[in-house]
Amino acid sequence: DALKIPSRRLLRDSKNNPLNLPNSGRFTNHIIMLFNDGLVHAQNSTFTHHPLNTVWIESHSSEAEQQNVIVVTTPEDTLTLVANTPEDKADWFMTLNSTINKNLHCDKIMRQNSSERLTPPLIRHVTYTFTKHCQYKDARYIGFMLNGKMHGQGELVWSDGRTYYGKFGQGLQQGHGKYTIPTEDGLEIQEGNWKDGMLNGYGTIKYATGDIYKGYFRNGMRYGHGIYNEGQHMSHSASIFIGEWVEDKRHGYGVQDDILKGEKYMGMWQDDYCNGKGVVVTLDGMYFEGNFVYGKLTGFGLMLTDDNSCYEGEFQGVTQLQGKGCLTLPSGDKIQGVFNGSWNEGLKINGMFNKSDHVLAGSKPKSHIMYGKLSVPADKKWNEIFKHTLALLGYLDSKKNPNKAWEVVAVRLTQGQKVIKELERRSPSKARTLSSSLESLQTIPPYNTGVLSIESYHKILQYLTKAFDNPYHPAGNLIDSIVDVFRAAYIGIGAHPRLLHHAVQEIKSYVKRMYVVVRLLFPDLPSHTGPVHIYPESSSKTKGIPTSTESAENFLRNDSEEEPYEVISAASLLYPILLPKIYPPLFDLYALYNDKDDEQCWERVTKLNRQGDMALMAYLGIEERFWLMKEILLQDKSQKLSAPRDQCYASAVETLQQLSTAFSPIEKLKVIEKTFEEITETVQASLKDDHVWCMDDLFPIFQFVVVRAKIRHLGAEVHMIDDLMESHLEFGELGMMFTTLKACYFQIQNEKLRH
Repeated sequence: DALKIPSRRLLRDSKNNPLNLPNSGRFTNHIIMLFNDGLVHAQNSTFTHHPLNTVWIESHSSEAEQQNVIVVTTPEDTLTLVANTPEDKADWFMTLNSTINKNLHCDKIMRQNSSERLTPPLIRHVTYTFTKHCQYKDARYIGFMLNGKMHGQGELVWSDGRTYYGKFGQGLQQGHGKYTIPTEDGLEIQEGNWKDGMLNGYGTIKYATGDIYKGYFRNGMRYGHGIYNEGQHMSHSASIFIGEWVEDKRHGYGVQDDILKGEKYMGMWQDDYCNGKGVVVTLDGMYFEGNFVYGKLTGFGLMLTDDNSCYEGEFQGVTQLQGKGCLTLPSGDKIQGVFNGSWNEGLKINGMFNKSDHVLAGSKPKSHIMYGKLSVPADKKWNEIFKHTLALLGYLDSKKNPNKAWEVVAVRLTQGQKVIKELERRSPSKARTLSSSLESLQTIPPYNTGVLSIESYHKILQYLTKAFDNPYHPAGNLIDSIVDVFRAAYIGIGAHPRLLHHAVQEIKSYVKRMYVVVRLLFPDLPSHTGPVHIYPESSSKTKGIPTSTESAENFLRNDSEEEPYEVISAASLLYPILLPKIYPPLFDLYALYNDKDDEQCWERVTKLNRQGDMALMAYLGIEERFWLMKEILLQDKSQKLSAPRDQCYASAVETLQQLSTAFSPIEKLKVIEKTFEEITETVQASLKDDHVWCMDDLFPIFQFVVVRAKIRHLGAEVHMIDDLMESHLEFGELGMMFTTLKACYFQIQNEKLRH
């Protein structure tokens, strides 16, 4: 009676057309009934109704013992049915397929020259409510199914309010999808790439509490590199962690920015605790370095304060001095002994006071013997970011195949094109820009020819510049991640002058590890990161480009200066790409480190600039023939000699001012070189001859240009070039010019001004 519906018609049943379940018991009664709207399996007093649009039929005929078997598949059941004869099986099979086709509104089309009816489509759009499935019980599915399993785009809605919308594969979440979970605090939203019903790969979770995780997953757990924003303070997160995860716990290198405490931890983690080498900096200028055990600074460590006090000794927590140690005061005086107490609240000291023989001079933060030795080495930071990119490009395979790497690049760029098409509706201008960038990346320069010329190198450089700027290229993803971690580490509380050394070491490490990725794509590049000479394609030396350090040294020794060449290195290739993206936080660190010296220099520059050109040149000791006042007075004969201001060497001054807008060391050095060229051209135009400089004549003129350029953070600029300039440039022309700029800065700082 429960099956009686006016529109329902019985088409076939197993009583009149035998169809049996193998291995069924003697006392069980199974009946298979085919209606015009469903297939019913009745067992004793119970029955199960399967809508025909969720029924798939398969015939087993390959093996003799299964030649009469029909397999019926539904989303939650699989029935293996056996007919008595092949003819009975064929009748059932044809009737089932025909009825399913009618139900799916398919035409009854016969294949040409065949009496076999077309089988129903394997992929169907269905609406189905699960009743038995342990994971999906009472959930309603709307979407595509393949052979009884959710497959393709679909939506799953549970009775408790949970929803998943996205891709499915073989009955599980598979591909990109969005999973929403209602909780007492609100909605939790999980979005990203799914595999086997769990988040795998990159994804995000927005927790009901307001916390957000963005990063990588494995089997539904946070695993790999990720960012966790926790809590709220004003309009920002109260705490931000960026680093490595293992099974939902912080594990490996990471940076924790605790805004409420005003502290930043940069170091190793284990089982969700700070554990291992690490550094802590605070908003009030404190710096701690040492070994952490379950979140607590323990054992021997280093403490540096804002006033240059230094403690090296035993700790039992940040600011908690406990045990033997040595405290060096800003004056250089030392206290050695046993310390007990808090630096902020009071210390009990049992030790000896040693008076310093000399007063420590200078305003920069002092370096100490242990500084940097108790922290995580730069090459061990952010390994997951580089591992992910290298694994993606096939570097971790036994054979490093550039062709495979380029196949991956092609796939990623194709995926990017699909994303851009979807973006066209929301932001046409942005979509056009990205599309143009992707098109330019379709042309790949020669990458595995065995030789490297100046021409091919510049093609590679041009390609890499575009690739690192494109978010859909693996190189673009890599540099975006590097920029994110660098900003996370050195912005906010991390904008601490004592972290400058760590930042510089990280940048140098980035370049080495980025170069490994670049060489995977372009094996023609030198295998080592040091300087190498390259020549034009027409040169006989092009085919002999060295690929090892030893051959490179021999190559440089035998080099002839007759042919044009360029000197390349990993830094010269990657600094112009990387540094512009991280320049603001990096230069802030240099500005903070050199703040007091630059302030002193700026005061002197301001005083010197109160003088007119002639008075300033006379003060700096420039010979009168280089004053170049005749041309200025000829332009305006009415003005006095003391009147001209900011007119002498104006082109050189304007050129040097570009120092602040250049990002990489080589760009800054070229600005300095161009400044010297402008000075020379100005003098030669005035004296009407090819003037040969001696340093006694050139130095005061260059100092005049430096003063007039009014570079606010000149010390920071000099310090940055000094740190990042490649060693092979130090003893060439560029190195000499830079040394002259350093000497000018020192002279301005230390020379006594006349009142």
